[in-house]
Amino acid sequence: MAARRTSLLLALVLLALGAAGLSCGACTVAPRADGAPAGAAGIAGVAPFVAGDPWPTEKTLSARDFLPAEGMEARFEVLRDGTPLARESERVELQGDELVYVRERNGLTEERLHLRRDGDGALRLGSVETPPESMRSLFAEPLPFAPATLTPGIPCEGRSPMEVRTVPQDRLRARGTGSRSLSITGECDVRHHGVARRAVIAEFRFEAALDAARAEVRSELFIVPGMGVIAERRREKRVILGILGSTRDELAVLVETVPATDRAK
Repeated sequence: MAARRTSLLLALVLLALGAAGLSCGACTVAPRADGAPAGAAGIAGVAPFVAGDPWPTEKTLSARDFLPAEGMEARFEVLRDGTPLARESERVELQGDELVYVRERNGLTEERLHLRRDGDGALRLGSVETPPESMRSLFAEPLPFAPATLTPGIPCEGRSPMEVRTVPQDRLRARGTGSRSLSITGECDVRHHGVARRAVIAEFRFEAALDAARAEVRSELFIVPGMGVIAERRREKRVILGILGSTRDELAVLVETVPATDRAK
């Protein structure tokens, strides 16, 4: 995903990942979930994340549960079929009246999500930059990113016309429609780096239908309220002219949360 290609399909996939948010953020400064200090290695022979069967829940989530705390960086290990694949990090930066949610993969910035905070504390997504593709996706009506309080049975969802433009030339590459939904689906017991926890499960979906191509992301987030997302299962799919182009299935597991000033470490 970090390769500098400019095909419309890869731009669609990067767009979908960005607009969906793929929120793997922790919201508090804390040692690793296994009790080891930040930066410590994982426990040998212990699966980094295992989830049990879900059950219905009445627990709610706040918008801050979906983002790293301001001034903090959340770090993740990405796995595919149990094999380490990549390292990711996330942080939130203030840029005027906006929150800029920055996601990096293997040290390279993959996307910047520009979020606006409503008066009630809800977050909306106005645009997404994907530097590897030199693209920017803009939503005519900012899409809902997260409500102030997400309640079971009341999904947060929205739809908007969108454009994809080149950066910095600002040339139009594609038009279409983007839609996003976020909902709580249940609760379950998990083991995170060998430590037993109870997590709320949230699901988000994002679809971009642009000209002859379509990209779709579906993610399952495991969230410990007050701590944030400790793991995420995600599936991305791209289709052109009605033919499946490719899919990608990954698991991202929180490793540590550190001050953003420690980014170089």
